Amino acid sequence: MITSKIRTCALLILLSSTFLAGNVFANDPQAKPRATAKAKVNPEKVAYEKLKKQAAAGDANAQYNLGDDFYNGRNHPEDLVQAALWYRKAAEQGHADAQYSLANAYDDGEGVKVDKAEALRWFLQAAAQGHASGQNNAGVMYREGEGIPGGKPNFPEAARLFKLAATQGNPEAQTSIGSFAYNGIGMKKDYAEAVRWFSKAAEQGHPGAQENLGDMFRDGDGVKANNKTARFWYEQSAAQDNKDAAEKFKKLGK
Repeated sequence: MITSKIRTCALLILLSSTFLAGNVFANDPQAKPRATAKAKVNPEKVAYEKLKKQAAAGDANAQYNLGDDFYNGRNHPEDLVQAALWYRKAAEQGHADAQYSLANAYDDGEGVKVDKAEALRWFLQAAAQGHASGQNNAGVMYREGEGIPGGKPNFPEAARLFKLAATQGNPEAQTSIGSFAYNGIGMKKDYAEAVRWFSKAAEQGHPGAQENLGDMFRDGDGVKANNKTARFWYEQSAAQDNKDAAEKFKKLGK
């Protein structure tokens, strides 16, 4: 019986020691937590992985955005070949921005060989969907005779496309249609129409339109001659590093 009591006491002492040790560990600020902390999730990485899966599954918006990532070097090094590849996948599904970007790739030889005919084809597809920059760039190609069999400019078609883009507020197109109206290229000469389009582009800060509008006020073409207004537009254009406008501003005097 004595031996049994001794063993029982020893067992109680052992359990008590273990319990106390546990409490000490729990209250020790230096003690390591038993639970493993969860790894931090990078939301950008998660979003990018999701984008890749969506693009691979055929989502046109995701394909276009992935192309932009490769073009701009986001989430990985710049890769113009991959950019053009993903732009094409989206463009073939009718994505207007992708069509425009693919056209630029062919126009500038970024990720693909320069091919003006392909550039024009894709600009026109974007233009047909109302893409203002696509309309403008297609107009430029018709004006320059690029991508057209024989390389002969088509001014009436250029004017049509410029007007479509100009109506949507594209300042480059507004300046171009203004020049066509002023010179009677691809359309009837019309100084009032030229002033109208140059004014719209000038008010958006287009330096070429500002200079042209200055010329019209200086010469009284389509408007009453007004040197003060002409100087104002020359000054606006010169402030954007237009040296010709700066020279005209000086010559016109006060």
